[in-house]
This record gives sequence, C-alpha cells and structure tokens, in this order.
Amino acid sequence: MTSIERTAYPRFKRLITAHELHLFFSPTRDELQWAADATDGDEHLLALLLMLKSYQRMGCFPALEDVPEQVVEFVRRQVELPEGTLPLYRAERTAKHHRGLVRKRVGVKYDQGEARRIVERSIRKEATAKNRPADFINIALKKVVEAGLELPGFSTFDKMASKIRTEVNASIREGIHDRMSPVQRAVLELLEERDSDGTTLFNRLKKPAKGPTWSHFKNLAKRLDWLDELGDTSVWMESVATGKITDFAGEADAADASELRDYAPIKQIALIACLAHKARMRVRDDLATMSTKRVATKIKRAKEELEAIRLAEREIVEALIGNYRTVLKNIDDGGPAHQAVRKAAAMTAEVREALEGLDDEAPVDEVAQRLGGKVSPAVLAMAKALLVQAGGLGAVTKAVEDLGGFDQQYEQIGKVSAHRGNFWEVLLYGQIGRDRAVMFDLVEKLEFTETSEDRRVLDALAHAMRHQGARGEYITAFDEEGKEVDISFATQNWRKAVLDKTRTGQFVRKHFEAMVFTAPAEEVRTGDVAVVGSEEYADWSKQLLDWEVVKEKLGTYLDNLLAETSVRYGKPGGIAYHHISDTYVALFTHFIPCGVWEAVYIIEGLLKNSSEVKPTTVHADTQGQSQPVFALAHLLGFDLMPRVRNWKGLTFYRPSKTTEYVHIDALFGESGKNVIDWDLIESQFKHLMKVAVSVREGAISSSTLLKRLRSGSKKNATHAAFREVGRVIRTVQLLRYLCDPALRRRVTAATNKTEAFNGFSQWIGFGNRGVIADNDLVEQEKAMKFNALLTNAVIFHNALDIAEIVRQLLEEGWTIEPEDLARISPYLTEHINRFGEYSTHELGIQPEAYDLELDVDFTPLHDQDLAAAGFTAAA
Repeated sequence: MTSIERTAYPRFKRLITAHELHLFFSPTRDELQWAADATDGDEHLLALLLMLKSYQRMGCFPALEDVPEQVVEFVRRQVELPEGTLPLYRAERTAKHHRGLVRKRVGVKYDQGEARRIVERSIRKEATAKNRPADFINIALKKVVEAGLELPGFSTFDKMASKIRTEVNASIREGIHDRMSPVQRAVLELLEERDSDGTTLFNRLKKPAKGPTWSHFKNLAKRLDWLDELGDTSVWMESVATGKITDFAGEADAADASELRDYAPIKQIALIACLAHKARMRVRDDLATMSTKRVATKIKRAKEELEAIRLAEREIVEALIGNYRTVLKNIDDGGPAHQAVRKAAAMTAEVREALEGLDDEAPVDEVAQRLGGKVSPAVLAMAKALLVQAGGLGAVTKAVEDLGGFDQQYEQIGKVSAHRGNFWEVLLYGQIGRDRAVMFDLVEKLEFTETSEDRRVLDALAHAMRHQGARGEYITAFDEEGKEVDISFATQNWRKAVLDKTRTGQFVRKHFEAMVFTAPAEEVRTGDVAVVGSEEYADWSKQLLDWEVVKEKLGTYLDNLLAETSVRYGKPGGIAYHHISDTYVALFTHFIPCGVWEAVYIIEGLLKNSSEVKPTTVHADTQGQSQPVFALAHLLGFDLMPRVRNWKGLTFYRPSKTTEYVHIDALFGESGKNVIDWDLIESQFKHLMKVAVSVREGAISSSTLLKRLRSGSKKNATHAAFREVGRVIRTVQLLRYLCDPALRRRVTAATNKTEAFNGFSQWIGFGNRGVIADNDLVEQEKAMKFNALLTNAVIFHNALDIAEIVRQLLEEGWTIEPEDLARISPYLTEHINRFGEYSTHELGIQPEAYDLELDVDFTPLHDQDLAAAGFTAAA
C-alpha cells in the first residue's frame, strides 16, 4: 500500500500553524450566512462549515471525526458558537444533503464512475513510463480535479495504481522476453548457475569493473566483449521507457541469484535482461569517460610542457644557435668542403649520373665497367676523391648526429616554435604517442555517431583508423574516394601542425592522429558526438519526448510554472497561495548550498521529492552560477539563489541594444553590447519546452542533460538557447540580489546554515575521514544515505533535547523569545560520543511520542519572515 504522505492526495497536516488556520479555515461572512440559512442548529452549522472549508482546502470530504480538533475549535471560535459545540450529524441523510450543498457552492460534480474511468486512463498511460504508484496517484489527482469532479477516496487511487502497474509491468516484461531468442534466454539463465567457488556470473553482471582509469582499459574492454556476447540488449528494450528499464534493473540488482529463481520465468529473464542492458551502457560510459579524461590530462601536460619551455627557452635557443654554427662551418661558402662540392658539381652530366647511387665501398674499376665505359676510371676516381674531400652530405649528417641527431634537433626547433605561437598542439603527440595503440583500440571498441549533420570530425577519425598501420612521417590527405579529408573543424594551430606546405596533399601523421584523438573526445563531452549504446554519452536529443506528447502536457506544465513564478516574486493569487506555505518552508527550513554540480543533482532529487515539504528554492555557492543551470532551474520551477561573489567578473545583459539605465548602466558594459537574443529563444521555444517537460516527466535525467548543455557545444542551437535564457534569469537574480538587502541576508544565512550542516554531517561520518573508498556506485549511494540518515537522526535528537530544556526554562518562569531560539543550532556535538561501546538491548523499546507543542509565540517572527520573502497575510 502506498503511503498517503508520499502523494499529493489532500489530507490534514499533523501540525497546522496559526497562520494556516486563518488562511484556509476562516469562514467569510457570506459563507457563514449561507451555512446559517441551510441549517437549523449549532451542531449542523459547525458541521456544514467544516465540510465547506475542508473541501475548499483539500478537494474532498473528510469524515468529521478525522477533522483535527484544532481546526474544529478554530472554526467554532470564528463563528462564535458556544464552547463545547461539536459537529454532529444524527442522520446520514443530513450529511448527504450537506455534501450536495457544498458541491453546488464550489461547482463540482459527484460522479464516481467517471472519476474512476479518468483515474484508470491516466494511470495506465503513465504506467508505461513510470513505476512509482505515488506518481500515478498524483497525476490521476490532477486529471480528476481538472475534470471538475469530486475526488474518490485514497484507497480507490491506491488499489487502482497497484493493479494497473502490475498489469502494465507484466505486459512490458513479456515484450522483453518475447524479443529475445531462445538461445539468448538460455544464456541469461546460465548466469544464475553457481561455479565451484560458489559465485555466479550474475554477481559479475551486478558488480561493475574497476574504475574508468587508463590502467583498467583491458578489464573494461574484456567486460564490454563479455556483455556484448549476451546479445543486443537494445533490441530487447525496444519501445521500453528508460525509467522502466532503470527500475527493473534496480530490482534485479537488489536481488541475489537465489531470490531471482523464485520469480516467474518471464519476470526473471526480463529483469536480468534490463540489468544486462544497463551494464552494457555503463561500460561504454566508463570507456568514453576514460577517453575524455585521458585526452584532457594529455592536453594539460602538453600545456604544462609549453610553460616549461617558456622558462627554459633561453637555454634551448642558445643551444640551437650553437648547433647551427657547427653545421654552417661544414657548409659555409668559403670553407674547403664547400669548394670541393662546387668542383664536383662542375663535372659533366655523365659524371653526375654515374655518381648517383654510388656505393662508397665499391671498387672504381668495377663501377666503371658496369657503366659501360661511359666514364673513364680516372675521371671517376677523381670525382670520388673530391666527394670524399668535401664530405658532402655525410659531413653535415655527421655534424648533426654529433649534436644529438636530426629528431632531437627538430624537436627542439618545434619547442621553440610552440613557444612563439602558444602552440601546445605540436607538443601533444609527445604526450599521447605512448597511448597510440590503446587509443586506436578504444576507438574500435566504441561506436560514435554525430548528433548533427556535421560529420567532419568522425570522417577525420575514420581516415586515421584506415591508416593506423602507417609509421612514416606523412599520410595522404585524400580519402578512399579521392576527396580531400575536411579538417576545417580544427583550430588554426591544429591545421598549421597537421599541414606541411612542402608536402601538398599530405598530413603530418603524428599531429593528425593527435588531433583526431582530441576532437572526438571534446565533441563527446559537449554532446556533438554521441556514443552508441551509452547512457551518459548517448544522443540526448533522442531521449526527449515527442512534441505531440509535450504539447499535450504543456498547458498543465505552464500553469504550474506560472503559479510557482508568481509565488516566487510575491504575487500569489487564488489557489496559488497554497504553494506559499511550501515555499516558506523551503526558504526557511530547507536551505541547500552547493556548487554547480551539486545544484544539478539536488534539482534532480527535488523533482523526485514526495514529502510534505516541497522546496522551490535551491541555494548554491558562488560556483552555482552556470547560465544553463539557471535556465533549467527556472524552467523546472526552482529559484536558484547562489551566494554571489567576484562581482567584477560578472556580466549583466540588456534586453535590447537601445536599452540604457540611468544609474546602473555601467553594470551592463559598453552601450549596445551584452544584449539578449530574444529571436533565438523564440526560435527554440519548442526545444526548450521539450527539454523541460521531458525532464519533469523523467524521460531524461537533468544531470545528464546539463553535462551536455553546459559544456560549450558550438553546433547545438538548444545549448545556445539555454545559455540565453540563463543570461536573462541570472541577470534578474543579480539585480534582485543588489536591490534587496533582506534577500542578501537570507542567502547568506542559508549558505552559512547549511555549511554548518555539511560540517556536522562530515563530523558524523568520521570513518576513513569521510572518504568513500568503494568504486561501486550503489555502495557509494548507500554510504551517503546512511550518513544522511544518521545525521538527521542526531539533529532530531538534539532538537528534542533543546525543546525539553526550553519547556523546563518556561516552567521556571523564564521568558523565551523566538529570536532566542533562532540563535541555537541543532548541530551540537559536545554531548555526542562517537566512540566506545553502545548498548543494544534497548533497540526494541518503543520510545514515547514526542511533544510537538512549544509554548513560544512565533507569529511575529513568522510574519516578519513572510514580509521579507515578499508575502503578506492579506495577499
């Protein structure tokens, strides 16, 4: 059974504040008159008003005995009924009549049959992509409310969600099973068989290979081959939603082989198939990550080498000058060697022809005889003597070899050239050359595909693959069809390194290879190139919902976004005010400071949040100011509020080129510059909505998406549109921050509070200095959740201790103000002993119910905080 607390089904909160009582349960004069005209006694009057206010708040009728006592007493006092008056119906006919009166007043219909049909349709539709009953119930609730119908009881929603999910999941698993061949099913069944050591291949499937480091390439490559031998899992998962695959794989991962054998055969095979599919994607993710990290490391080292060259430039230049002087002595115009060469060059054409290819060790007579008498032995001997005297090229070669060889001299010249042009590219092959074989192996293991119509990078990579056996200095610049390979995607420096002016139609092989290893790694990172069969590096645009599906959900999405935005900027209206309480809770009791990636993952978590607290504000540290993150947070209904530092480096954007400001124009830079491209945003509106709704619906992970959108793609228009929207939202946020002292205080306080929480959490997780050594993502997540659970348990314990001490002080006659409690932190550690022996015999003892009441009037502080947030009780 689904816990009602995990859903949006309306219910009374366990603790209702005075503010909420006044806001939601105060009858108006008109309502009081309406109820008085329809009833004939105080008991019925109170009962009818409770029915009305409860329905207005929750959209359903509670049983009168379920209405909290504090609500009953509040309404009784509001309408000035005698003390002790209770809401009672002595006949069910009267209660039914009153429910009809309320329905008529609020304008809803009572049609349980139609409501159930709507619930079934919506749940069955959503169950094909989602798996949590709470999600189904929430979606069905919205549909029933939109139809203007009274909500069925929670048990109706819960039973239908469970039943339909079972049916849909069974259908999906049957489809996976049927798309597999009998041989493939048999292979998966063998995974559960135990070896002589008691282990199973199923455990190998669950346990990932070692981390994606270069030294683990062979392990990852073997794992990839083994997983691919199981079958093409992408065919098995055809038309199955990503969320379903993840959930099924998670169920298989949580079970051991013996537990799986208890499942029905079809379910057993389908779950293992999903786990295998996720494992195949993950190993490709690891290999792609390994490649991008390795290339980034090599580029960093090449740049560090360039910096070292700058420091050592003088020494290298002086050495090259000395070397050049030595070579010149052997070939200078006035020297004896050069004079001898000139004499030899003045010989007849026949002599030069005869000398071509001459072996120094060959007897002169034999050479002359072989030449057929064209050149006399005397002339031949004289020419040879002249060459020996001159030393020819051999003298120059010997001089260079004495200086370390041609390769070393070219390398030093290259280093000086690199320095002169900030030219780290020519140094990269020296770093990456040792990895050449592994790089080619990695490219063969992974299948790349373009995410746009631009194939230049992949075509260049394919050209390098065709010539990976080459060892010469140059390779052809033409492909198999005789067309020149297009490297216009490369920077000017790369083209300068790859092209040799003296070798038209050829590439410098080593620099070309370094370039084509670098470019795909960069484009995989930005999402311009995807890895087929990967999850993290897949073509994210294909994971988005179709526009027709998005269009169907767009109205509800925009309504919710507008309501959240209105509340955020202090303009609530009507039912939107229901969100104010949640926003208030989020602002003042649920602060989350973090860097940009923490912000992304927290937004991901908040989208899945099913608790009573519905945070709409994410506090981030200064690093959380990425423009695409601002855009995504806004489109998902969250207010990203980072602590702002380093103002000197921040850019404010104008709405148009002609916009100028009287007092703050300097913030926006040069007049006419830093202007928002509204046309781009408008042209990409559909794509922005597809992204936002797809993330909302769980079709794509926001963290996966942001890795692509914030990584600097030059080919993706959606990336540019997200950046542009982010510029708008961040500029507004910066201006709010500047003009609102209360906001600045709130952001600073939020960051400080949760930095204290982070410190407290680290103090709790003191084992191994808080370092999680396990490479298994599941084990990492467990460790983090256990730490969070223990941290919150200790905080709760501290809060109860603080409350008890406050009660004792109140009994002693002390006056406790809200401001006093605001200065007491629940992150107390002095009384906590992390070490030593702990008794376990009390674990089964049920603790007494904790007391929620604290006789401290928080109303002034509450109103002050609401005012600071831009809300007023009157609104």
